[in-house]
Amino acid sequence: MTFATSIGAGSGGELRGAPSVFRTALRMLSQNWGEGQLEVALPGGRLLTITGSQPGPTARLIVNDYSFMRRVMTSGGIGFGEAYMAGQWDTPDLPAL
Repeated sequence: MTFATSIGAGSGGELRGAPSVFRTALRMLSQNWGEGQLEVALPGGRLLTITGSQPGPTARLIVNDYSFMRRVMTSGGIGFGEAYMAGQWDTPDLPAL
């Protein structure tokens, strides 16, 4: 499944219950992803994949708490780092992100 397809269908069942800021951010990512893939593991265990228009590496973002996206949207890269340190998201390969 490609993430853009499920988002284009009105947010799909995959994101039901996720905060609107999280859904909006993932929709924006799916529309602008350039190369490779981003696998997003949701708190319920569902896996979404955002695929870029060009081939490239694959990274995995494990979402432990949807609220991490609010930190990212308000504080950018600093918020992304703070959310990681707070355990709101994880990854098996930090440099890949």
